[in-house]
Amino acid sequence: MLGTDTHDLNDAIDRSAKRLMDAVMSDCRDHIPQYAAGLTALLELRRAKAEAAVARRSN
Repeated sequence: MLGTDTHDLNDAIDRSAKRLMDAVMSDCRDHIPQYAAGLTALLELRRAKAEAAVARRSN
């Protein structure tokens, strides 16, 4: 389970990026869309968390 800790989120992003790059490098085209979607979702989560942190600091 992915924790809410920024370190956990960054680790998950790193793992997803590695899986995506491994799929690209090994020409596993069937997995590329799945891994790209997962990485995109994690990056969106990180962006949302960063925006929420900025909003909390602004208030």
